[in-house]
Amino acid sequence: MPPLPFRLSRDIRLLHVKQLSQLEIPPPQDIPRELPPPYVLTDTLDWVHANPKALKAAQETQCSSASPDNPNWDAVFFSLVESSAMYLRKPGEMIKAIEAAREGDVKSALAHLEAAQEDINAVAEALDCTFIQLCDFSKQGPNGTWFHSGAFGGLFISNSADKPFMGVAFKGSNSARDLWTDADWNPIMPLTPGVAWGAKVHRGFYLGLFGQFTTLSDSAPTEVPFGACHSHYQSGPHAAHPPRGAHRACPQT
Repeated sequence: MPPLPFRLSRDIRLLHVKQLSQLEIPPPQDIPRELPPPYVLTDTLDWVHANPKALKAAQETQCSSASPDNPNWDAVFFSLVESSAMYLRKPGEMIKAIEAAREGDVKSALAHLEAAQEDINAVAEALDCTFIQLCDFSKQGPNGTWFHSGAFGGLFISNSADKPFMGVAFKGSNSARDLWTDADWNPIMPLTPGVAWGAKVHRGFYLGLFGQFTTLSDSAPTEVPFGACHSHYQSGPHAAHPPRGAHRACPQT
C-alpha cells in the first residue's frame, strides 16, 4: 500500500489548483529568472547515482536525526538532493497551469502541473520517492508581512511501505522578495507545536511555510497543506513517522 493514499494526494493537487486560480500570470520578463541552469538535473542525478550507500542509510533511518546535536549526515545529504530538485520546475508549463486554473479547467491545470514537475519527478524516482507539489506562493507574502515571499514547495514521499517518511523541500532565493524574506532572520518560537524540537527559528522562512495567505479573490486565508499529510501519519498505521521539517535550497547563482 502506498504511504500516501491516492485520494489524499489528489486532494492536495486540487488544493494547489485552487491556489493557482488566484495567482496573477507572471510577466514574460520574469520567466528567464525561473529557468534552472542546464546542468542542475544531470548534476543532481549524478549525486544520487554516485552515493547509493548514503541514500540507503538515510532511507533506513527514515531520514531522521536523533537530536539537533546529533545530525544524521546521510539524511542531510538526502535533503540537499531534494532541495536541488526544486529548481527544476518548468516555468512555461506552470504559466499554462495558472491560465487553465483561472479559466476553471481543472483537468488541464493538473496536466500542466504534472508536466511542469517532470524533471523533479525524475529526481524523486531516483530517490525511490513520489513527488507532490504543495504550493506556489513565491510571488506572495504571508499575512502580516510586507514584501516577503512564500514557498514554492513540494513533498517527497518515500515509496517504502516498511519504512515510510515524507520530506518537504522548497526552492531558495532568486528574487527581491526572497532576499527580503532571507533578511528577516529575527528568531521566533514556532507557533506550531513540535517544529524544530521547540527551538527558535528564522522568522522569514517560518512564516513563508507556516503562515496564512489571503488573496484578493478569496477572503478566506489558506495555508500550505502540511496538516493533511501530518494527520494521515498521525491516524494511520505509521503514526510514529510524521513528515520531516522543510529544507531550503541554497540560493541560485
